[in-house]
Amino acid sequence: MYRIKDDIIYSIKVEEYNEEKGGWIPYATDDMQLEFIMLDPYERNFLKCSNTGRCSTVFTTPDKHGIFKMRVMYRRLGLSTLKVGDHNMVGWDKGVSVWINY
Repeated sequence: MYRIKDDIIYSIKVEEYNEEKGGWIPYATDDMQLEFIMLDPYERNFLKCSNTGRCSTVFTTPDKHGIFKMRVMYRRLGLSTLKVGDHNMVGWDKGVSVWINY
C-alpha cells in the first residue's frame, strides 16, 4: 500500500536469450514504459535500462485514493511479449478494510 504523494521506485530486470553467447544476456532499450493505471493511466514513464538489464523509473503517486495497477507491456517484433503487472492501493489509512476480487 502506498500513500498519496509517495515517491515510488519501480524496477525490473530484463534479459534476452542469445544462442551465440550461450545463454541469457541483459536486455537494454530506451522505449519500455511503465503505466500507473486506475481507469486511465495517471502516469506513463519511460524506464531507463542499464547495461545489466535493470530497467527502472521514479514517480510520485497521484493525489487520489484508489486501487491502481502498475503495468509494463512491451511488444517488439522478434521478441516474446513482456507483460508485468500488479495491483496496489493508494491513500487508505491503517485499519481500513478493502476487499479486492480479481
